[in-house]
Amino acid sequence: MSGLLLQIGGALLAALLALVGVFKVQRDNARKGRQEAETAVKTHEARSEQRKKADTVLKDSEEATHEAVDKAREDARSGRRDHFASGMRDNDD
Repeated sequence: MSGLLLQIGGALLAALLALVGVFKVQRDNARKGRQEAETAVKTHEARSEQRKKADTVLKDSEEATHEAVDKAREDARSGRRDHFASGMRDNDD
């Protein structure tokens, strides 16, 4: 009878050790998944911030370009000739 109890106890111990091993694998997989998710979120946030900065730079450069074009258009329509003073000479003498 005691041999049977030892076999049952051994089987229970083996089953418990197997369950502990399974739980450790599940825990490790959950940690790995959480770390991968955190990395993905950080990457997404960094890309989003980079896109926002690029959009701001693009908007600023478009505004500067429009202002420069408007100024050049105004200078050309005004009939003033002083815009040639920056290196270009008027040869209509």
